[in-house]
Amino acid sequence: MKYFIYLLVSILSGFFLGSCGEALSTRLEIDPPEFESQMSLTTFIDAYNVQVNMFIGRNRGILDIDDFDEYGLDDAKLTITKESEGISIDTEKDGFVPTSGPFNYSLIFFNNEFFEPGDQYTFLLEHSDFESSITTLEFPTQGAVLENIVYKREDGLDEEFDQASSITFDIVDDPAKNDYYELEAATVGGGGNDLSFWISSLDPVARKGRPIDNILISDNTFNGERKTITIRFDRFLYNPEINDNIELRFRTVNEGFYKNSISLAKYYETEGTPFTSPVQVHSNVNKALGNISFKTTDIYIVE
Repeated sequence: MKYFIYLLVSILSGFFLGSCGEALSTRLEIDPPEFESQMSLTTFIDAYNVQVNMFIGRNRGILDIDDFDEYGLDDAKLTITKESEGISIDTEKDGFVPTSGPFNYSLIFFNNEFFEPGDQYTFLLEHSDFESSITTLEFPTQGAVLENIVYKREDGLDEEFDQASSITFDIVDDPAKNDYYELEAATVGGGGNDLSFWISSLDPVARKGRPIDNILISDNTFNGERKTITIRFDRFLYNPEINDNIELRFRTVNEGFYKNSISLAKYYETEGTPFTSPVQVHSNVNKALGNISFKTTDIYIVE
């Protein structure tokens, strides 16, 4: 008898919901945010590197589907001033070569000491259709050194349950300032090109950004102290019998790169998901969009 009642209730409930489905649903029309056309400047600059790539252009609306190249501003002018010496370079006279792809300008230095850690640089971006953008940033000096580096060929399983190797090291942090770091690991030798590979850490100070292989670290919780961190990676990514060694590329980066990298990772994680709030990608360019990223790199050899 109880089974019959439960069955009857289920049938009636299904019938009610099916017949009233349209009545219980609501269609909301939401206007997209108002679009504001702005200039965009994105570049990643390594200290003492002889080549700098950058994108100079404008943003596009969320519904625009044109090719990325369509949004470059070939007639914009960028002037970069090294404040300590008062010397400047610009896109009109100093060898900025137009390119294609994610960057539309490439600058080749014959003297690679223009960008130096500890100096300040002003980026002036100008175009007749937009308000000028002026951004001054300091190039970070190396904020820490790595010590007590220990490599283990066999060290349990990684987060994907693959056989893992590990590298443990101490970050000896400079107490004079707050610093942001990026760590990249790459195999060297073995008959092929140097190959950067995925690393991870269970330490809460280690975060993922873009590029996703690397980890990002802020010294916010250990400023001026010694911090021990262990990274793990698939054991078969590095073979001591084939590869020469592993390079740990330890970079001090500016705050703009750190925040931009993390916000980009969040953006791609939620892309296409209708139930999450839009992710605002971090920008450090005044009166424009984009990101000016500075990196100062030290390399540690692990054998």
